[in-house]
Amino acid sequence: MLSAATAVASNTATRLSMPEHPIFAAVKALDVEALRRELAAGVDPDMCEHGPYAPTPLCQAVHYGSAFPATRFQERLECIAVLLEAGASVDKQCGNGETPLLKAAGVDSPAWTAVIAALLEAGADPNFTTTRWGQSVLALAASRDSAGTVRMLLSAGAVDLARALESAIISGKQRNCTLLLRAGAAIPWRVYEGTFRPDPQTLAYVRRVRATWGGFKAYEKAHRQHLAAIFLAKFPVLPVEMLERIVEFSFNVGGPSHCPSIDPKFLLD
Repeated sequence: MLSAATAVASNTATRLSMPEHPIFAAVKALDVEALRRELAAGVDPDMCEHGPYAPTPLCQAVHYGSAFPATRFQERLECIAVLLEAGASVDKQCGNGETPLLKAAGVDSPAWTAVIAALLEAGADPNFTTTRWGQSVLALAASRDSAGTVRMLLSAGAVDLARALESAIISGKQRNCTLLLRAGAAIPWRVYEGTFRPDPQTLAYVRRVRATWGGFKAYEKAHRQHLAAIFLAKFPVLPVEMLERIVEFSFNVGGPSHCPSIDPKFLLD
């Protein structure tokens, strides 16, 4: 009689040895026409691939080959659109408990904001959190380089601000920290308890924000006024309000790149 472990290993080996279904071959090749033929033939767009992670065609379209993001990116977007039009469930989880949106959020490429946008437009849950390791879509995106993805998720209603900010601090993603602080994220106490090792420069930025009376809003306002004052000396005929608006759209106001010299009276003791 086989042990439970042996039975699981045997079943896994059997699944892995099974031939690849044509719909997955089409998705991995980013072959839009082949994918259309499979769906037209009645293949379930939510079927799961053989193997331990059991991804759906949509999960594969979102993530497979993402290590080379520039490769046939338009075809990737078309495959995603074709699957969604065919009725693929945008939030169907793979065998490892990940949704297509979570997989997309983990891709470290600014180009993937287009993938994120397509999934959100189709109704993907921006607040999904995997039960396997408690990772939310927003927290995962915050640890990556695409501020556009974080901004898009916040606009879609993502609310896991505290964990996302902690993730951004640990990963040294300062622009993501700025977006999350502006959205109302509270600076986690673990930043000061020394129970984890954040990026030193990002930690210095976050501590400076926290040390400002009035928190991030006051820090951001001081930064905006500081930058506007620099330009006012060069363009004295422009109204201050106009300069502040220009600065708002041209710079990472509230970020660490050009931190203002905040008057000591605004700093906490």
